[in-house]
Amino acid sequence: MLGNEVDYSRKWYVMAAVAMGIFLSTIDSSIVNVALPTLVNDLHAPFALVQWVWYWPICWAWLR
Repeated sequence: MLGNEVDYSRKWYVMAAVAMGIFLSTIDSSIVNVALPTLVNDLHAPFALVQWVWYWPICWAWLR
C-alpha cells in the first residue's frame, strides 16, 4: 500500500499560486477599468474601441 499514498507536502504552494493568480487578475481588471475613461479622453477615441485594451490580453492568452 505504500505506492498508493499521496504526498500533500506541497499543497500550500499550489494554494498560494492559485490565490496569487486570482488576486493579480482582479487587480489588473480593476486598474484597467479605472483607466478606461482617461484613455478615452486622452486618445479621443470611442469607448468601444478603448475597451479592447482590457479584452486583448484575455484573447491573446486564450489563443496562445
